[in-house]
Formats: sequence, structure tokens, C-alpha cells
Amino acid sequence: MFGVRQKSGSKERPKFSKTKLKESLKIFSYIKPYRSYFVLSLFLLLISTLSFMVIPSLLGLLFDVAKQETYRFEFTLNDLGLIMIALLVIQGLSSYGRIYFTTHFAEKSIADIRQDVFSKILTLPVSFYEENSSGDLISRVSSDISKMYAVFSIQFAEFIRQILVLVIGIAFLLIATPRLSLVMLLTIPVVVILTLVFGRMIRRLSKQRQEALAESNTLLGEVVQSVKVVKAYATEIFEKEKYKGLQDKLISIALRYGAARGLFVLFLTVVFFGAIFFIIYMGARMVQNGEMTSGALISFVTYTFIIGGAIAGLGNLTTELFGAIGATERVRNILFMDSELDLAKSQGIEGPKIKGDIKIDGLRFSYPSRPDIEVLQGISMDISSGEKVAIVGPSGVGKSTIVQLLLRFYDIGQGQILVDGQSIYDYELRSYRNNIALVP
Repeated sequence: MFGVRQKSGSKERPKFSKTKLKESLKIFSYIKPYRSYFVLSLFLLLISTLSFMVIPSLLGLLFDVAKQETYRFEFTLNDLGLIMIALLVIQGLSSYGRIYFTTHFAEKSIADIRQDVFSKILTLPVSFYEENSSGDLISRVSSDISKMYAVFSIQFAEFIRQILVLVIGIAFLLIATPRLSLVMLLTIPVVVILTLVFGRMIRRLSKQRQEALAESNTLLGEVVQSVKVVKAYATEIFEKEKYKGLQDKLISIALRYGAARGLFVLFLTVVFFGAIFFIIYMGARMVQNGEMTSGALISFVTYTFIIGGAIAGLGNLTTELFGAIGATERVRNILFMDSELDLAKSQGIEGPKIKGDIKIDGLRFSYPSRPDIEVLQGISMDISSGEKVAIVGPSGVGKSTIVQLLLRFYDIGQGQILVDGQSIYDYELRSYRNNIALVP
């Protein structure tokens, strides 16, 4: 009755390939002018990560020294306390420097992208604006570029950080407690991957529930707004059953969503924490047998949690980075479109002063958006300089079209327009348009 509503979730998800990923990474060329800040940011990221990853080992050593379980190093508690404070200061200063340098190259790179996109939009032909809504263009300049800024300023650095944490953490464990590390490497990654699978399933069901709720709310809004039509055609029962069907669909999805959440809690309680307790139990037995110290066990458990968090973080960051690839592609689509003029080359060019003799010869034209409808069919006319001419006729016969073709808003289909005996396409575009005054 109210037309077909498109499902919000029916839009096909973008497919990613190596080629598309390679093309999207070209956007990082905007960092090149600020590469010194980029390199410094990565260096400080490495320093802050290394200093952070040493702290769990120090915590374990601190515990061992307090219990006098180790004499590997000639350190007192005060020495270890001072080292830990020094590490925290190093980590804090390096994190500050990293954020400062990251902000510098990210803000300037994104500003360059915005400027290039805006400049490109200014040079695109009028047909581009007819094929793309203003809302979509504003979204590309604001929303999509904001996603790219998140990649430049946060997500890329966090992605590198989580990889460093993963590699350094595993290396620490393999060196310090090789036997227990093998138990952890056989257990935690599998549990974390299963957690990510559960999380993805729950997010999908949550999205479906929101879509079903939005669909029922849309019907409610349509009925309320068009209640006179409903009553005039006596479709109250039809609309009631339609709404009931949407509610049944919502309940079905919501029940599956609730069941998935319940299973996830069960999984976390039994499997995830069970795996952690199993590793701690194995470590406790090794402490009891004198195969490792209590402090080494504390360090190991801390590293295990950090590594688990890094694996989970990599999964979430990968999803966000793939989403940013789509935004990058939409921005690049604008940047690589054919422009009708080059602002850099046309700047400062002073074209010839046009006298104003206009000759239109056999002009035929159809708008790109309506190629099957020929607006102008063999129009010819001569207009002398200084002559006042009025083109009259009913709406849609092509009066404005002639003026738009004269301004080169569109390419002529057939025929030609001459100004002062010269084709309008022989003039440099900006200098040519500077000779024309238009009052819409």
C-alpha cells in the first residue's frame, strides 16, 4: 500500500582483493611529505611498547626478590622500584611523543586529502553533480575522510602495537618459561579465535535485530502519517497483520540473539576462564616442583592476558581497517575522475578578449542522464556581438540547455558552437567562461 521498502541490510558487502588493497594503500602516499614525523612516531611506538612489555617481568622479579626466591640479579627491592619508575617515565614520554608526531603527520596528510578532494570536486563537470547527490558528496568529504583519519592517527599505530606486543610477549615467554609457553600457545590462541567467532555472530544478530526493529518502526510511522488513507481504504486489518508479521520476525531474531549471548557467557565462563585456570594450575604445579619461581608464574600469567588481548585487538582492528578500505576507495574514485580543467595549469592564464559573435550550427543534444530523449534537434542560429536575443518557448524545449552548452557545462552531441569564428572547445575553459556573465 505504501510502496516497497528496501531492507537496510540488503546492501551487498564490499569484496576485498589483493589488488583493491594495494590500490587503497596508495593513499598513504599523502604521508610522504611528512615521513620524518611518521618514522619518529613508529620509533617511539617501538620504545613505548618495549618499555611496557618489560614491566610484567619486573613485577615477577619484584615478587621473587621479596620472597628471596631468586638470585639471578643483584637487585634490591628499591633498585627494582627505581627501574620500574624509570620505565614508566620512558613509556609515558615516548607515548606523548608518539601521539604528538602522529597527530602532526595525520592532521596534515588528511588536510591535504581534503584539499585535493575539494579541488577535484571544483573541476568536475556538471554531469557529475547530476549523477551524485550533494549528501553523498558531503559524506565522502566528511565521513569517509574521517575514517581515513582514524586509520592514520589511531588504528594503524594500534595495529602495529598489537603485532609488537604479540611478538615480544611470545618471545619473552619462550625465553623465560618455554614449557609453560607451549601449553599457553596451544590453548589461548584457539580460545581467543573462538571468542572472535562468537563476537562476530552476536554482532550480526544484533544488526539483524536493529534492522527488524527499524522495519517495524517504519511501518508504524507510515500508518500514522497516512492514517486517512488507511481508513479510506478500510485496510486496518491488513496493516495490523502486516505489523504482527514484522513483530514475529523481530521476536524470532531477538530470541536467537539472546541465545547467542547466553552461549557466549557460558563459553567465557567454562572455556575461556577454564583455559586460564588450567594454565595457572600447570604453572602452580611447576612452582611446587621447583621448576619455576612464584614471580615467574606471575609474569607468565600477566603476559598471557596481554597476548590474549593483543590477539583479540588484532581481530577488531582488522575489521575496522577493512571498513576504512571501502572509504579510501570512495575517496580515490573522486580523486581519479577526469576533470574538465586543471586549476594549476589554468591559474594566471589570460585568454583573449571575446567580441561575442555566436554561431550555432546543426546543434543536437541529449542529457547524459536521459540519452534517449533528444532535447535539441538540429538547432542553428547566428547572434551578432551587441545584439539582444530572447529565446522563448514552453518549459523543456531546451532554452536553458543552449546557454549551458554555450558555457560548456556539457559536451555537444552533434553540430558546433562558434564564438568569434572559433570553436568554443579551442578556448581555455576558465578564461573563456570569464567572458560570459550569467544571471540564473
